[in-house]
Amino acid sequence: MTPKKPTDHSAQIAALWHEHYDWLSRLVARKCHRAPTDPLIEDAITEAFIRAMKFLARGETFDGDGTSWLALVSWREYLRLYERAARTVSIDVDDWAGLPDPDPETDELVLDQLQRDLDGALDQGLARLTPRQRAVLVDNHAGYTYSEIAQRHDLSRTAVNKAIQRARAILRNDGRLHQAYREWSD
Repeated sequence: MTPKKPTDHSAQIAALWHEHYDWLSRLVARKCHRAPTDPLIEDAITEAFIRAMKFLARGETFDGDGTSWLALVSWREYLRLYERAARTVSIDVDDWAGLPDPDPETDELVLDQLQRDLDGALDQGLARLTPRQRAVLVDNHAGYTYSEIAQRHDLSRTAVNKAIQRARAILRNDGRLHQAYREWSD
C-alpha cells in the first residue's frame, strides 16, 4: 500500500490570503492599537498563514471558511512577537561613546541625595498628619495589628482603620512626596 500523497493546499491558502489579508491586518491593528502596516502585524499574519498551511497539510479542516481561526492565530502570534520584541532591545554602542564611565562614588552620592530628599518629603508629609493619624500609621508600619493599635491608643478598630485610611490618603496626595518617591525609585 502506497502512502497517501499530501494534498497541495497552496491554492486554498492563496485564496484566503487575497480575500482576508487586509481584513486581518485591520482587525489585529485595531485590537493592538497599531497601524495595519506595522511590521509585527504583517509578520504575525504571515505566520498564521504558514500555520494554516501546516494545519491543512496534516489533513485537518477548518470549521467554516477559517477566518476566525486565522484571526485568533494572528492575534496570538502578534502578542508573542510583541513580547519578544519588547525583551530584545538593540543597543548601539556608538550612542554610548560620548558618555563618561560610571563612577560608583557618584552613583552612591546621587542615591544618598535621593534618599535624603525622600526622607525630607516623608517628614514633611508626616508633619501634615494629626498626632493620632501619625501615631496610628507609625504603629501600623511597625507591624502592629489594628486590634493592638486600638488597645495601645484606646481607640476602636473602626477609628484605627479610618485614621490609617485618612493618613494614607494625605500622603498619597502629597505631590512633593510622590515626586521624591518617583525620583528615588527610578
